[in-house]
Amino acid sequence: MDPILKLNLHDGDLLPNLSMYKRLIGRLIYLTISRPDITFVVNRLSQYIKEPRVPHLHVVHHLLQYLKYAPRQGLFFPTQNSLKLITFADVDWASYVDTSEVVWLKQLLLHFEIDVPSAMLFCDNKSTISLATNPSHHERSKHIDIDYHFIREFVQSKVIKLVHVKNQQQVTDVFTKALSDSTFDKFIVKLKMINTYLLT
Repeated sequence: MDPILKLNLHDGDLLPNLSMYKRLIGRLIYLTISRPDITFVVNRLSQYIKEPRVPHLHVVHHLLQYLKYAPRQGLFFPTQNSLKLITFADVDWASYVDTSEVVWLKQLLLHFEIDVPSAMLFCDNKSTISLATNPSHHERSKHIDIDYHFIREFVQSKVIKLVHVKNQQQVTDVFTKALSDSTFDKFIVKLKMINTYLLT
Protein backbone atom coordinates (compact mmCIF):
# COMPACT_ATOMS: atom_id res chain seq x y z
CA MET A 1 0.00 0.00 0.00
CA ASP A 2 1.29 3.42 -0.90
CA PRO A 3 2.53 5.03 2.35
CA ILE A 4 1.48 8.48 1.11
CA LEU A 5 -2.12 7.41 0.48
CA LYS A 6 -4.57 8.32 3.25
CA LEU A 7 -7.82 6.37 3.01
CA ASN A 8 -10.94 7.61 4.75
CA LEU A 9 -14.70 7.07 4.88
CA HIS A 10 -15.73 10.08 2.79
CA ASP A 11 -13.41 10.72 -0.19
CA GLY A 12 -14.48 9.37 -3.56
CA ASP A 13 -17.74 8.10 -5.03
CA LEU A 14 -19.56 5.20 -3.44
CA LEU A 15 -19.24 1.92 -5.33
CA PRO A 16 -22.43 0.90 -7.14
CA ASN A 17 -21.75 -2.81 -6.49
CA LEU A 18 -21.09 -3.33 -2.78
CA SER A 19 -21.26 -7.13 -2.95
CA MET A 20 -18.25 -7.35 -5.28
CA TYR A 21 -16.08 -5.38 -2.85
CA LYS A 22 -17.31 -7.47 0.10
CA ARG A 23 -16.55 -10.74 -1.72
CA LEU A 24 -13.05 -9.56 -2.62
CA ILE A 25 -12.29 -8.47 0.93
CA GLY A 26 -13.65 -11.75 2.32
CA ARG A 27 -11.33 -13.73 0.05
CA LEU A 28 -8.39 -11.51 0.89
CA ILE A 29 -9.02 -11.94 4.63
CA TYR A 30 -8.90 -15.70 4.12
CA LEU A 31 -5.65 -15.33 2.16
CA THR A 32 -3.93 -13.50 5.03
CA ILE A 33 -3.63 -16.87 6.81
CA SER A 34 -0.80 -17.82 4.45
CA ARG A 35 0.18 -14.32 3.31
CA PRO A 36 1.02 -12.14 6.33
CA ASP A 37 2.58 -9.61 3.94
CA ILE A 38 -0.93 -8.39 3.00
CA THR A 39 -2.36 -8.32 6.53
CA PHE A 40 -2.09 -4.56 7.05
CA VAL A 41 -3.67 -3.47 3.77
CA VAL A 42 -6.48 -6.06 4.01
CA ASN A 43 -7.22 -4.92 7.56
CA ARG A 44 -7.43 -1.29 6.38
CA LEU A 45 -9.64 -2.15 3.41
CA SER A 46 -12.00 -4.22 5.56
CA GLN A 47 -12.72 -1.12 7.65
CA TYR A 48 -14.58 0.36 4.68
CA ILE A 49 -16.69 -2.70 3.87
CA LYS A 50 -19.94 -0.99 4.94
CA GLU A 51 -19.62 1.88 2.44
CA PRO A 52 -16.71 1.18 0.07
CA ARG A 53 -15.66 3.96 -2.27
CA VAL A 54 -13.71 4.16 -5.52
CA PRO A 55 -10.32 4.90 -3.83
CA HIS A 56 -10.77 1.78 -1.70
CA LEU A 57 -11.37 -0.32 -4.81
CA HIS A 58 -8.25 1.16 -6.44
CA VAL A 59 -6.22 -0.10 -3.46
CA VAL A 60 -7.84 -3.54 -3.81
CA HIS A 61 -6.84 -3.59 -7.50
CA HIS A 62 -3.28 -2.57 -6.57
CA LEU A 63 -3.18 -5.39 -4.00
CA LEU A 64 -4.45 -7.91 -6.57
CA GLN A 65 -1.67 -6.82 -8.95
CA TYR A 66 0.87 -7.41 -6.17
CA LEU A 67 -0.57 -10.89 -5.55
CA LYS A 68 -0.49 -11.67 -9.28
CA TYR A 69 3.16 -10.59 -9.43
CA ALA A 70 4.10 -12.92 -6.54
CA PRO A 71 1.50 -15.73 -6.51
CA ARG A 72 3.63 -18.24 -4.61
CA GLN A 73 4.96 -15.90 -1.94
CA GLY A 74 4.70 -17.62 1.41
CA LEU A 75 6.27 -18.42 4.74
CA PHE A 76 9.14 -20.89 4.52
CA PHE A 77 9.80 -23.34 7.34
CA PRO A 78 12.96 -25.35 6.60
CA THR A 79 13.04 -28.93 7.90
CA GLN A 80 16.58 -28.61 9.25
CA ASN A 81 16.41 -25.69 11.62
CA SER A 82 16.67 -25.01 15.34
CA LEU A 83 13.46 -23.69 16.83
CA LYS A 84 13.66 -20.24 18.37
CA LEU A 85 10.77 -18.11 19.50
CA ILE A 86 11.53 -14.56 18.34
CA THR A 87 8.88 -11.86 18.62
CA PHE A 88 8.67 -8.15 17.83
CA ALA A 89 6.67 -5.46 19.62
CA ASP A 90 5.95 -2.09 18.07
CA VAL A 91 5.55 0.78 20.52
CA ASP A 92 3.21 2.46 18.01
CA TRP A 93 0.83 -0.46 18.26
CA ALA A 94 -0.56 -0.14 21.78
CA SER A 95 2.61 -1.34 23.55
CA TYR A 96 2.43 -5.11 23.15
CA VAL A 97 5.11 -5.56 25.81
CA ASP A 98 2.44 -5.21 28.50
CA THR A 99 0.54 -8.26 27.25
CA SER A 100 1.40 -11.91 27.83
CA GLU A 101 1.11 -13.24 24.24
CA VAL A 102 4.74 -14.46 24.22
CA VAL A 103 4.07 -16.53 27.33
CA TRP A 104 0.89 -17.86 25.70
CA LEU A 105 2.87 -18.89 22.59
CA LYS A 106 5.40 -20.73 24.76
CA GLN A 107 2.58 -22.59 26.49
CA LEU A 108 0.93 -23.41 23.16
CA LEU A 109 4.18 -24.87 21.83
CA LEU A 110 4.58 -26.87 25.03
CA HIS A 111 1.14 -28.36 24.40
CA PHE A 112 2.59 -29.73 21.13
CA GLU A 113 5.59 -31.07 23.10
CA ILE A 114 7.92 -28.35 21.79
CA ASP A 115 9.88 -26.90 24.67
CA VAL A 116 11.23 -23.40 24.06
CA PRO A 117 13.24 -22.44 27.15
CA SER A 118 13.16 -18.72 26.44
CA ALA A 119 11.81 -16.21 23.94
CA MET A 120 13.39 -13.04 22.57
CA LEU A 121 11.17 -10.00 22.32
CA PHE A 122 12.51 -7.17 20.15
CA CYS A 123 11.04 -3.80 21.10
CA ASP A 124 11.73 -0.32 19.74
CA ASN A 125 11.02 1.46 23.03
CA LYS A 126 13.94 1.71 25.47
CA SER A 127 11.72 3.09 28.25
CA THR A 128 9.44 0.06 28.11
CA ILE A 129 12.42 -2.30 28.22
CA SER A 130 13.88 -0.39 31.16
CA LEU A 131 10.59 -0.49 33.03
CA ALA A 132 10.22 -4.24 32.49
CA THR A 133 13.82 -5.11 33.39
CA ASN A 134 14.82 -2.69 36.15
CA PRO A 135 13.28 -3.33 39.58
CA SER A 136 14.36 0.14 40.78
CA HIS A 137 11.50 1.60 38.73
CA HIS A 138 9.00 -0.19 40.94
CA GLU A 139 8.25 2.75 43.26
CA ARG A 140 7.73 5.16 40.39
CA SER A 141 5.55 2.74 38.43
CA LYS A 142 3.03 1.53 41.03
CA HIS A 143 0.25 3.28 39.17
CA ILE A 144 1.06 1.33 36.00
CA ASP A 145 -1.00 -1.72 35.14
CA ILE A 146 -0.12 -4.93 36.88
CA ASP A 147 0.77 -6.35 33.43
CA TYR A 148 4.14 -4.59 33.57
CA HIS A 149 4.93 -6.27 36.88
CA PHE A 150 3.67 -9.56 35.47
CA ILE A 151 5.98 -9.31 32.46
CA ARG A 152 8.89 -8.23 34.69
CA GLU A 153 8.69 -11.60 36.49
CA PHE A 154 9.18 -13.41 33.18
CA VAL A 155 12.06 -11.13 32.25
CA GLN A 156 13.80 -11.70 35.59
CA SER A 157 13.36 -15.48 35.31
CA LYS A 158 14.79 -15.29 31.75
CA VAL A 159 11.66 -16.78 30.18
CA ILE A 160 11.54 -13.63 28.05
CA LYS A 161 14.59 -11.66 26.95
CA LEU A 162 13.86 -8.06 25.93
CA VAL A 163 16.11 -6.66 23.19
CA HIS A 164 16.06 -3.15 21.76
CA VAL A 165 15.63 -2.82 18.00
CA LYS A 166 15.94 0.39 15.99
CA ASN A 167 12.78 1.80 14.41
CA GLN A 168 14.25 1.18 10.95
CA GLN A 169 14.53 -2.54 11.76
CA GLN A 170 11.11 -2.97 13.35
CA VAL A 171 9.62 -5.92 11.44
CA THR A 172 6.16 -5.44 12.96
CA ASP A 173 5.79 -2.31 10.84
CA VAL A 174 4.68 -4.69 8.05
CA PHE A 175 1.52 -5.32 10.10
CA THR A 176 0.91 -1.79 11.40
CA LYS A 177 1.62 0.71 8.61
CA ALA A 178 2.12 1.26 4.91
CA LEU A 179 5.80 1.12 3.98
CA SER A 180 8.00 2.07 1.05
CA ASP A 181 8.72 -0.77 -1.39
CA SER A 182 12.34 -1.17 -0.28
CA THR A 183 11.48 -1.30 3.45
CA PHE A 184 8.54 -3.65 2.80
CA ASP A 185 10.71 -6.03 0.75
CA LYS A 186 13.43 -6.01 3.42
CA PHE A 187 10.97 -6.85 6.19
CA ILE A 188 9.13 -9.67 4.42
CA VAL A 189 12.49 -11.33 3.84
CA LYS A 190 13.09 -11.11 7.60
CA LEU A 191 9.72 -12.80 8.09
CA LYS A 192 11.11 -15.70 6.01
CA MET A 193 8.67 -15.06 3.17
CA ILE A 194 9.97 -16.30 -0.14
CA ASN A 195 8.71 -17.21 -3.57
CA THR A 196 8.15 -20.95 -3.19
CA TYR A 197 8.60 -21.44 -6.97
CA LEU A 198 12.31 -20.82 -6.32
CA LEU A 199 12.50 -23.95 -4.13
CA THR A 200 11.74 -26.36 -6.98
